[in-house]
Amino acid sequence: MKLPTQIRYGTRALFYMAFQKGGAYTQTKEIAEKEEIPPRYMEQIFQRFKKAGLVGSMRGPTGGYYLLKRPEEITVGDIVRAIIGSDLELVPCGERKSKRACNRKDNCVARGIWNKASRLVMDYFDSVTLHDMCEKAKSMGLEREIERKLIYHI
Repeated sequence: MKLPTQIRYGTRALFYMAFQKGGAYTQTKEIAEKEEIPPRYMEQIFQRFKKAGLVGSMRGPTGGYYLLKRPEEITVGDIVRAIIGSDLELVPCGERKSKRACNRKDNCVARGIWNKASRLVMDYFDSVTLHDMCEKAKSMGLEREIERKLIYHI
């Protein structure tokens, strides 16, 4: 199984905002550059995040997008749902309305396996927050931009 590109890019983008910017205003151009994500995807992804209530926006030269919730409150599952509009379905067995839904769904022995696997994946995604990802990044020794910019004077 391969996750859709927008889910992978969207997860990286919100992680960048949480880890590097503390959830503060960030322009999609900066995220695209720093995370090596094609800029054309960024606006599409962030429109979905905005519609889902994950980010807000402010126009202008100092504006950008910002997290509407704390990193502890945003899960990878939230990101998946914002991008595809529902839970991830590993195999299109007809649980959602899908053009690729199988016409054998009512007598397929494997259907239950694929549906359970989909639920397990979503349960895991719902258990991982942006905060968890930030903590993992700290334990890996990744440097935070927000900390480099802070200068203290006594």
